Amino acid sequence: MMPLTERPGSRLIYNPIERQSPMTQKTRASLKDIANQTGLSISTVSEALRNSPKVRPRTRKLVEEAAARLHYRPNPLVTALMSQVREAKQPTDSLVLALIDASNRKEQLSVSHWNATVIEGAARRASILGCKTETFSLGKETLTEERINQIILTRGIQGVLVLSMPNPWSKLKLDFDQFSLATIAYSLRSPRLHRVSPDHGRGMRMALKKTTDAGYNRIGFYSDKETELRVNHQMLASLYWYNQQIPREFRIPPLVSEFYAKDEFDAWYDKWSPDAIISPRDFVLTWLTERGVQVPDQVGFVSLNLTESLLECAGWNQRPDLQGEAAVECIMDQLNRNERGIPTNPKTITLDGEWQNGPTLPSEPRPERSKLGDIFISV
Repeated sequence: MMPLTERPGSRLIYNPIERQSPMTQKTRASLKDIANQTGLSISTVSEALRNSPKVRPRTRKLVEEAAARLHYRPNPLVTALMSQVREAKQPTDSLVLALIDASNRKEQLSVSHWNATVIEGAARRASILGCKTETFSLGKETLTEERINQIILTRGIQGVLVLSMPNPWSKLKLDFDQFSLATIAYSLRSPRLHRVSPDHGRGMRMALKKTTDAGYNRIGFYSDKETELRVNHQMLASLYWYNQQIPREFRIPPLVSEFYAKDEFDAWYDKWSPDAIISPRDFVLTWLTERGVQVPDQVGFVSLNLTESLLECAGWNQRPDLQGEAAVECIMDQLNRNERGIPTNPKTITLDGEWQNGPTLPSEPRPERSKLGDIFISV
C-alpha cells in the first residue's frame, strides 16, 4: 500500500512519491537466488533443502553453503502449504507406519496392556494424518527381528515406532538407516531414538502435592527396581527432593524391592507407619485391606499408573494413548523432512498425564491436618 500524507486543509491522501523503491527494500533470499549461485535447477535446490535422498551429498552440501551465504530462510507458511500439496498427491492408504510390539509374552501382560493403549492412540492420530498403522509382534510365531526388518523393507514402510519393551535394558536390531524412528519411554536402551514419555517426575510431584494437601504427613513410596529403571529414576528423584523440604521426623525411606513381596512390604510398613502410600502398583491397596487398614481414613493411597490399575484408585493417569499420538507426529515430522536413521541428538517429548480423583484419597484439601508447615511443590 502507498504511504499516506496530510496536506493542510485536506484529508489524508496517497502520496506515490514517498513510496519506497523496491530496490531499497530488504528482500528475502529465494530458491531462485540459490539456483543462480549454484547453477542448479530450482527443483534440485528444493529437493536438497528437504534432505531428499534423490540428491547426492555433494550437491546437498553445495546448496546448503549457498543458502547460508544468502541467509536463506524458508517461509513457514509456504513450507506448510507444499507439505499439504505433497500429502494430497499421495494415496492415503500408501503410507504405513510399523509398530513393533515385543510384549506378547504371558509374563508381560502389564506391558502388553500398556502397549495396546499406545497402539489405539497411534492408530487414531495416524488416521487423522492420512496414513495407517500396522503392528508387528516381535517373537510371535516366526517374527524375529530379521524377519520384521525384511517385511517392512520389502513393503516400503518408512516409519517405525518401537513400543515399550519387555525389560528396561532392551536392545533392538533393525536396518535403522532406512526408517524414520521413535520409541515409547525408556525401555529401549539401544539404539537411542527420539522418544515420547510420560513426565514421571511431574507425576510423582503431583501425587505428593495431592497427598500433602489432603492432610497426610508421613508419605511412603513403594516400587521395584525394574520399574525405576523403566522410568529413568524420575519418581525417586522427585521423592528425594520432597524429603529435603519437610521436617526430618516425617521422612520415610522409600522401599524399592528386587521383586514385589508382601512380607517385605509388611516389615517396612510396621517399621515406618506411613499414613499415606504412593506406588505404581495397585496391589498395595489389596495388601493394606488385608491388614485391616481403612483407606483413606487411616492410610491414603495413590496410584502412579492408573492405566494398569485393576482397582478404583486416586492417582495419575499417564495417558499412553496420547503418547502414541505424539510418537506418530514425531515420525511424520521426520518423514516430511526426509530424516532417516538413528538421530545424532535424540530428543525426548514428555507429556504431563492427568490427575484423577478416586476413593483412596480425599479430593478436598484438609490443611488443618497438616504438620509439615509451608511447603511448595511445583507441578
